[in-house]
Amino acid sequence: MRFDRGNAMTAANTAALYVTSDDDTETLWAASEGSGHDEIGPPAGSFPVEPGASLLHPCKRATRLRVVWESADGDNSVAFDSYEYSAPTTTEGTE
Repeated sequence: MRFDRGNAMTAANTAALYVTSDDDTETLWAASEGSGHDEIGPPAGSFPVEPGASLLHPCKRATRLRVVWESADGDNSVAFDSYEYSAPTTTEGTE
């Protein structure tokens, strides 16, 4: 995933930013201390998250990916974008 444009996300305006997919995989991009996202695992990055930043989210099969932002107070969340990921095809091992 790549953050192409928009306002920087900081600890002052964001509790957590993460990617989730229909295959029940979540990757925490950045999170404020005490945001309650410990079950996802440690953040892959840190604040500020600015345009140009990128994140690798593992996908083993075709799935829908969503980028989710949570407000600093934790009262609101928004799925910023979604993307249909198509698993790469391979012909390895065929003749």
